[in-house]
Order: sequence, then C-alpha cells, then structure tokens
Amino acid sequence: PPIINLPLETLVSRFHPLPLATAVAAALTSPAALSQAQSRAPSQDQNQARFDARARSETTLAPVTVRSSSAQEAAKHYTLPATRGATGLLLPLQQTPQSLSVVTERQISDQASTTLTDVLTQTAGVYRRTWGNANTGYTSYIVRGQEVDNYRIDGMMRNSLTGTQNLNNTDSEIYESVTLVRGSTGLLSPSGNPAGVIELVRKRPSAERRLAVEAGIGSWQHYRATVDASGALNEDRSLRGRAVVVHDRGGEWQRRADQHRTTLYGIVEYDLAPRTLLTAGLQYNKARSTGSSMHGFETYYGNDASGYRRTPFGPRDNASASWAYHDQQLTEVFAALEHQLANGWKVEADYSHSVMERDQVYGIAGTNRIQPDGSARMSSGHWQYNPKEHNAQVTLDGDYRLLGMANTFQVGVSFNHLDDFDNPLSERENTPVANVFSFDGNIAQPSFPTLGHGGQRGRSSSLFGATHLNLSSAWSVVLGARLSNWQHTDKSIYTDFVEQTRKKNGIFSPFVGVLARLTPATSAYASYNTIFQPLSERDANERTLDPEEGATYELGLKGEWLEGRLNASAAVFEMRKDGTPVIAGRNADGSSFYRPEDGTRGRGWELTLAGEPAKGWHIHAGYARVQTKDASGSVISTNVPRHLLHLFGTHDIGNRWTVGGGVRWQSSFREEPWAVVTPLTREAYTQKAYATVDLLARYRLDRHLSLSLNAINMTDEHYVTGAGTHSYGSPRAFLGTLRYEF
Repeated sequence: PPIINLPLETLVSRFHPLPLATAVAAALTSPAALSQAQSRAPSQDQNQARFDARARSETTLAPVTVRSSSAQEAAKHYTLPATRGATGLLLPLQQTPQSLSVVTERQISDQASTTLTDVLTQTAGVYRRTWGNANTGYTSYIVRGQEVDNYRIDGMMRNSLTGTQNLNNTDSEIYESVTLVRGSTGLLSPSGNPAGVIELVRKRPSAERRLAVEAGIGSWQHYRATVDASGALNEDRSLRGRAVVVHDRGGEWQRRADQHRTTLYGIVEYDLAPRTLLTAGLQYNKARSTGSSMHGFETYYGNDASGYRRTPFGPRDNASASWAYHDQQLTEVFAALEHQLANGWKVEADYSHSVMERDQVYGIAGTNRIQPDGSARMSSGHWQYNPKEHNAQVTLDGDYRLLGMANTFQVGVSFNHLDDFDNPLSERENTPVANVFSFDGNIAQPSFPTLGHGGQRGRSSSLFGATHLNLSSAWSVVLGARLSNWQHTDKSIYTDFVEQTRKKNGIFSPFVGVLARLTPATSAYASYNTIFQPLSERDANERTLDPEEGATYELGLKGEWLEGRLNASAAVFEMRKDGTPVIAGRNADGSSFYRPEDGTRGRGWELTLAGEPAKGWHIHAGYARVQTKDASGSVISTNVPRHLLHLFGTHDIGNRWTVGGGVRWQSSFREEPWAVVTPLTREAYTQKAYATVDLLARYRLDRHLSLSLNAINMTDEHYVTGAGTHSYGSPRAFLGTLRYEF
C-alpha cells in the first residue's frame, strides 16, 4: 500500500503486546516473521479507503481533536505516531527519510528532566559539552560531531536560542515533546551546522478539564513546585485554555552556588468558525544564578622547573567568585491563525515576538597557568545582552492525488529578524589569586569599564516547499527546497566597533529523500541535503572565517510496529564540507583562533529504538558513532566522544508500581593542551570512557495521587563535561515528587 496512507486514527490506536526482541528481529532479519507481519497488515485497498475517508472528514474535524491525540500520546508513551520535525510535512517516523529521536512528556517526567539541558542530555545521539556551571556556563549540544545551532518552537525557527548559554536553566515543564532531527536541515532553516535541528513543541489546551499539581524535594536543597491546568473555558468548548506555573530552587552541587527560576506559560485557543482556529499565548521565564560562572579550575598545575601535577578538584569544588551572578529573563507573545479550506487543505499564519534580557558578572579563578604554590589569576568580566526577535511564517499544506496515488505537500514563506545590537561591551580583568587550593570565593570584585557598544543583528527570509510523493505502492520520494536570503551584522571590540555586514542572497537548499517499502513494517531510505553555515570563529588576525559549505548523504532502515507504538531505525551518513573551522592556536587570554579546512568528512552510523514493545514496557535507546577527518585523513574531532550510548526504560507493574532505569555511556575524548604539552597535561585534558546509571520508582496511591523517587548517577560517577577543565556533571542525586492529578 502507499506509504503515506496510514491514518492518524490507526497510528494512535491501541495495540497487542509483542516482545521487543521479536519485533526488532522480525522487522530487520527474519523472513518468516516478515511474512507473518505482512499477512496481518491491511491491504492496499483498505489503506486507500481509510485515507480517502480521512481526507473527506478533515473538512469538518475540529483542530483540537488531532492535537489532543498527539498530546495524549506524548503523555502516555515514549514515541509519537507522526512528526513535522524533519521536513515540515506531518509524516509517520517510518516514512521520514532522516534519522530522528523524540522525547515525549512521559519520558521527561519519568527521568525527572526538569530542564531542557537535562532532556537533551538524555536524548539518543547527543553529547552535552559544558564548560563551567550547568546553569551559567557554556553549553553546546553535539550531534554527529557538530554543534546543534538550529532550534524551532512550534514549527518556527528561533535564532535567539542559538548560543552556549541561551537554553541554560530553561524549564522543561511547558513542553509536550522535544524532537531531535539529525543531519543537515537546509529544508527547515536558511543556514546551520549538519548536526541537526531541535524541535520544541509546547503544550496545547485540551477540551477536557485537567489539573496536575506537583511538589518535589531533592539533593542540595532542591525544591520544586508545578501547576498545570487545562480545559474548556465556555459551555460549547469553543474556547479552551491552558496555564502552567513552575518555581524551582536549589539543586546546585557546587559549593556556594545557588539558583532559582520561575516559569509562567498561558495559551488559549478559540474556534472562530467551524474550520477556523485562533491561538494566542504568553511565555515568561525568569532565572537567577549566584556564585557560579562559566569554566572551572585548570586540570594541572606547576612549571617547567618543578614539574607538573594534576589539580585535585572534584565536582563540588567551585572556581567562581561569590559575587558572580547570571540573570536571565525571557518574555514571548505568540499567535496563530489557521483555516481549513473546503478541499481539506489548511492555511496557517504564525507570529511570535520575544525579548530576552541577560546580565552576567563572572569571576573564575585558576583557569590556566596555576603555579606550584597555587598562585594564579582570576578572569572576570561583565556581559549584558538584550536580543529581540520577530518571527513570521505562512504555510499552506494538504493532500492531493496524482496518478491515482494520495500525496501530501507544504509550501510557505518565513521571516526572521534578530536585533541584539546596542549592548555595553566591557573590559575583561585579570586579578591575582594567592592560592587556588584554598580559594573560597571571597575576593574583591574589580570594576569593568565600558569599552563601547555593539552586538549583532540578523535578518533572513525564505520561500520553501516540500512534498511526499507516492510513485507506487512500494516507492515514494520526499522532495523539497528552500530559497533564502541571509544577512548578519556584527559590531564589537574585534571590529573596532565598526559595523561589519555579511550577506548572501539566493541560498538554494535542496532536499531529496527516497523511500522503499520493504515490508508493511519496514522501509529503506536515502537522503541528500546541502549545507550553508556562516561562522563566528575568527582567525589569528581576528577576521571572521568564510561560511562553510557542503552536503550530507544518508542511508537508513526504519521500522514501525504495533500501529506506531514502537519505532526503530538504523542509519549511516557522510558529511562533506569545505571551510570547516579547525583550532589553529590560542590567544593570550586562552581563547582559540581558527583556520579553515577544506575537504573534511564526517562519517558514522546510528541505531535507535523507542516506544512500547509490550504493554506496560517503555524504552528509549540509541547508539551513535561518528568521526571527522580532514583532507589528509587525520582525525580532527578528538574533543567529542566517538561512541555514545543512551538507554532508559520503565515497566508498569499492575496499576500501582512503575519502576525503571537507564545507562548513559560515552567513550573517551580529549583536547590538546594549549600552554604546556607533556604526557601528564595530555592525560589531564582527557576524559576516559564512563557510564552513569539512573533509577526510578513510582507508586500510585490511588488514581489521582502518586509518589516518585528518582536517583540520578546512582553510582556517583565523577566525570567532566568539557575536556581541560574541572567542569563536572551531576554527582549522585535524588529527587522525590508528589503528584496529584484529575
């Protein structure tokens, strides 16, 4: 049957349990099991009839019905029946010609992932690199050896989220699901690394009245409270609303560090007419961290005369001055208007406006050149940012028939404007520290003279389109393209406070995906996408490098069983790039400068498995391997793990108990020491392979009240999250949560 002809009603319906091993083996290896699965599958005529019925009924289907099904799946399971995250088209995961992983609301809750940083750390194929404190440091999410720099919220790009601190301390409670699409994303954005795109989907109102209240207490004086209320606001349910309130405090394992954050989220939907829906909402985040900064103590100390030794710091040791702080506030308003046309097509207009205010004073002792007596210097400074972002998008999507086959399409235009151009830029200071081994954060705060004002301003506009075209009952293609104009202006100390503008018009980003249906449950695919990535890295003369350009090639297998409740994939990929920034040396302040490298290739493969293999069993698992080499064949990605393994699962025991656990393992990685290169310093800049273990136990006192206990890093593994610095992941921690819902 045509690949696209699986109605959502089928995808979200109940299923009969099937053991995990049987499902995977049947789909990928066993001809007998494949034949058996094929005999149980609906016929081509049945699927075509269902598709035609769905197409006829869509003109009268209230929009809230489809969203409610998606929300219920995210709240109950570890996978979704379909996603728009990869191509903009609503496709089942099996029919999406790119590797992806979905983290649902159920999994976020089961793993006690209270921030987006926690969620992405637990996502298959992601290496989280953090220099410094998790809330105030520099954090990057590395996929396929590249940093993810594309983020979407509810289908629209968000450039203000790009950066190493913009997602820090962002609460996860307001999100229904988080999807990671791996590889190039030229179809979804005008530029970006070939790492992937992170799609955040916020919670939507339900017609039924629901209320959930949580109170949590955990290690290091961690206190947390949430309220989530949803339901119809009038008698005929044409007006629906949802409100989420979160307050979170504590949980910092570093001495002297503290944090607290508040999140407010509200959204309403109103049926203006039977086929017209208006949505409006507000999101407000406010977070403050004190006594913490980016970076940490250097991992070795000494000099040539006395030799070098490893510094003896651990996860709770804090290199930050006590007066350091980081304040961040985000206010966003958004609206959408969608209308179902008489032929079942849908036109939708979306707009959002966000204002972020960030103010950080930092002071970090002993980041480099610690002497034998412990003397060193403290680097400090003051940063202020105020990015304002406008996003607008109009799309038309629907179904059409060609050569007797049912197909889907989407076309649209988008516009993004980011302005962060008038910020005071202050001078950095270096202050002597008598002895870092007895450093307690008490040190005089220097002044930070303003050198000038600057920042960045960006603008992009795009015309895009995609279609899923069924060529036969076994073959289909996904074709798409984006035509973009891009412009970016910088003004900083590196440009002598003179505006420097880079722009490029007519950026053409094609996407081609070919799918072959092997069995009713499995398919093979091949895809191609291009890369255009403007760079912020600078060379030894402080000149910004030219953009990267290249292409990504991917081959894969996908399986979908139990009517969409269990998904698996295997993928191999190759990235070919010119202009890749490679570290060429260090500046006097320890920062890196770069050189462009042509002919780089990143190769690897991935395995994923997610969903409900049997009734009451839930799993999210993934393995990834990647290595990037330059044109001569030398490895240039030693600072990221070559191997990543994520595994987490739960089991519902009757109606009362849920137990679960997981392992996160990664291979070793290292940086090359920049000041002193010896066997000891190289060892100090290396993180060996390690694994962490998490556990869950939940007991339902009745159908409304439950009590959960999460153990994070149960074996108390000590590991750094960035090579060459004492920046650690969480030691062993516990979080107990009492939840009431009806």
